[in-house]
Amino acid sequence: VLQSFQNCFKIPELRRKILFTIGI
Repeated sequence: VLQSFQNCFKIPELRRKILFTIGI
């Protein structure tokens, strides 16, 4: 799970989406 999270984090769009979902 951690590996795919880091993988997604490398993609700007996904990273933005994740940060937005977390609420940062």
